[in-house]
Amino acid sequence: MNSKLQEPRQPRSSRQSRALGKSPSSDGGGGVDQCARRLLEVVPLVMRTIRAEIRSHRYPEFSLPQFRAMAFIARNRGASLSAVSEHIGLTLPAASRLVDGLVIAGCVTRVVDADDRRKMLLDLTPYGAKRHQTARESARHLLAGRLGALAAPEVRALTGALDLLSDLFRPAEPVVAASSRRSSPKKN
Repeated sequence: MNSKLQEPRQPRSSRQSRALGKSPSSDGGGGVDQCARRLLEVVPLVMRTIRAEIRSHRYPEFSLPQFRAMAFIARNRGASLSAVSEHIGLTLPAASRLVDGLVIAGCVTRVVDADDRRKMLLDLTPYGAKRHQTARESARHLLAGRLGALAAPEVRALTGALDLLSDLFRPAEPVVAASSRRSSPKKN
C-alpha cells in the first residue's frame, strides 16, 4: 500500500507523540511544512466566507473585527480592552474605537474593575449577546451548507483535523474573567 494513502492517520500518532514528549516532525519536516502552507492558504478563504456572511445584508452593522471582539468577550466575560486588542490584532487605540462602536450600538458594556479602577472590564449586553448569537448561527448555517457537499467520511476527517488544530492552538492560559478577580480577597 502506498504510504501517502496512510498520511491522514499520522496526525493522531503525532498527537500521541507530543503527549509522550516526542518530536512530531520526525518525517523531516516536509509534511509539516506542506501542512503549514495549506493552513496559510485555506484559513483566509474560510475567514473571507465568514466575513462576507457577517457583512451581508443581514448584519451590515458588524465588521469582522467587531464580530471577533464580541465572540471573544462572550467567551471571556469581563475581559479587558487589552485582551480584546491582543486577540483581534489591533493596537490599543484601534481596539478602543472598535469597542466604543459596540458600546454605542448597545452591544457591549464597560464596568470599572473593582480591583484596579484604571481598568475597564467588558461584557456583552443581552442585546449584544443576542446579536452575536444570531450572527454566529447564520455563519454556522452557511458553513454547514458548504460542508454538506462533502461525504460523511470527509466531514469526519475534517472534524478530526479541526480538533487537532484546536488542541495545538488553544491558549495555554485562559483570560482571567472579572468574576474570578472579584472573588479573590481584596488587598488592603
